[in-house]
Amino acid sequence: MAKKNKLFLFVLFGVVLLGGYFSIKAKRYHADSWIYNYAYESVVSIFDDKKQVRHIIFYLVDHFEPGSDAAAVKNTSLWLARYTKAVENIYDDYGSRFQYTWFYPYDHKNEDVLRQLATMSKNGFGEVELHWHHGHTTSESFANDLDQALEWFSSFGLLRAQGDSDSKFSFIHGNWALDNSGLQKHCGVNDEISILKSRGGYADFTFSTHSVSQPAYINRIVRVKDDPLKPRSYENAIDTEVGLKNDDFLLFLGPSGFNFRRLQFEVGALESDTSYTTERLRIWISNAPSVKGAEEVKFIKVHTHGITAEENLLNENGIAKIAEDLSLFAKESGYKVHYMTSRQVYNVVRAIESGMDGDPDLYKDYEVKRPAVQSMKTSD
Repeated sequence: MAKKNKLFLFVLFGVVLLGGYFSIKAKRYHADSWIYNYAYESVVSIFDDKKQVRHIIFYLVDHFEPGSDAAAVKNTSLWLARYTKAVENIYDDYGSRFQYTWFYPYDHKNEDVLRQLATMSKNGFGEVELHWHHGHTTSESFANDLDQALEWFSSFGLLRAQGDSDSKFSFIHGNWALDNSGLQKHCGVNDEISILKSRGGYADFTFSTHSVSQPAYINRIVRVKDDPLKPRSYENAIDTEVGLKNDDFLLFLGPSGFNFRRLQFEVGALESDTSYTTERLRIWISNAPSVKGAEEVKFIKVHTHGITAEENLLNENGIAKIAEDLSLFAKESGYKVHYMTSRQVYNVVRAIESGMDGDPDLYKDYEVKRPAVQSMKTSD
């Protein structure tokens, strides 16, 4: 009996120790807000009737921050040359080349840098969207500055379709501070989502992240309504769902979970300190969100700061390896791989919400049309 009691105490001590370690790690990575929901949903999913995955849509969003000085122009040029070489032979199952989304920060505002990114978009390598590190004291100042930002981007043929006078754009907030979340000096605008939407903003791609701004839910694509008096309006969210399309602002979250092999939390980031591994892709696939009622289509969003993460992103074990593994998994599991931009992903979700079925590739331009720069003649 004494031996059994000692064994019980030993096991109990181990469980408490592991639980304590897990709690400390969760707190450190700001996962304590969602870890219990994740555990619950993981258990529930075991008993769900799972639809076979038919399509994996992979998209990479870059907080592209080269700076605003002369060095930024040179660094961008070198980076883009290396990127072009890294993806030159990567195509999805539909013959579309690998697509990239550069979320360029308005606060950097370097014309020569934006011109290079616009050229990449014109030549079919991806698209440019709005990123912004800002702190404002009033909603009016933010709205006025946003108007100026959109005009500046549109002068390069970006964030606006050919012949359209209104901007349409997706957004990533610098410092993870969407809707006055996180450290408030990094935003200051409680009605930010309303202002973005009023100027043609249709979706945010900031999360998921190891940040205090992370909402208490993960692995979802949701619709949000702004409460102009309170920060973090995105905490009250409704899942996108087949048959429930409206004009709400959307939030796209990347795949989050826990890597038990490495004892690390996963938020779908490819950064200077988080290199790619095949086991990470497996976690991304298993936790990739979908539109409710259309679980056969999964959306994998990976975020990066491409300038600082250049080595992990553009070497042979970065994008090239991800594409190789995706192709291999697709052959094993029988699904199709799509590479898309954030705009195209938004369009596919809107089409699915509207009840459109069939191949997601049909709906890349369903609602928000291609930016004007892609209609311009490509130089010889």
